[in-house]
Amino acid sequence: MFSYVLLVFLIYLVYRFIVGFVLPILTASKKLREKMQDMNQQYPPGYTDGTDSATKKPGNKSSGAAASKPSGKDYIEFEEIK
Repeated sequence: MFSYVLLVFLIYLVYRFIVGFVLPILTASKKLREKMQDMNQQYPPGYTDGTDSATKKPGNKSSGAAASKPSGKDYIEFEEIK
């Protein structure tokens, strides 16, 4: 009698594991795969939206490069307060 109860309990645990964990992961991965395929079909290979740094002209200096090197006038000396 105890072995039947244990067998039913184990079958229930396996069922809960499959329904609660495995199936949601499989459905989510399938949806994600479909969305990625849709995105790849929507945009052709080599498509850029203009924000890529490789598409900028080398003659133009970006504001990020100027901000990374402070000029002598912008430097404020730090003094430690005791």
